[in-house]
Amino acid sequence: MRYFRLVVLVLIVGIEPGSAPSLSAEEVVAAPAPVSFAKELGRTFAHPRCINCHGFTTKGSAVAKKHAQRSRDCKSCHFPTWKAPKPAFSFTGISPEEMCQRIKRNTPDLAKMAKHLKKDGAIIWSLVSGRLFGRNLERAPPGNRKTWFAMIDRWIAGGRRCHNP
Repeated sequence: MRYFRLVVLVLIVGIEPGSAPSLSAEEVVAAPAPVSFAKELGRTFAHPRCINCHGFTTKGSAVAKKHAQRSRDCKSCHFPTWKAPKPAFSFTGISPEEMCQRIKRNTPDLAKMAKHLKKDGAIIWSLVSGRLFGRNLERAPPGNRKTWFAMIDRWIAGGRRCHNP
């Protein structure tokens, strides 16, 4: 498949046969494929842990109803600097493709997006900790920082694809 992509690229770019730089089989195979949001990242963003925050402001959502029954003191459950994402970032009831489009539309700055997805304490907590005030909660996939960082880097470098290539 990667060989096919290379051939297509050569045809599209218009490189003459024999004039392209030579690549070894290892170099062609070693190049990571772009990440599709729908196929790989979507399952993380649709995880109940992510939807718990990214559905908080959706009127009538299960998350909003659950929070309405709780204390108004957010700090009783959340860390002091926690704040609900803006309604533009609600992921309740939408497909992974729609989530992806919403993220791209609302965060066009790639550096800002990467910083949020890789350095925000709430995101890292949701991926790797699984603890909230003595309770163990199911971790959001992929379950570790290294895998998450690699997926985010490949998604951004691959053009932030929203659907399967």
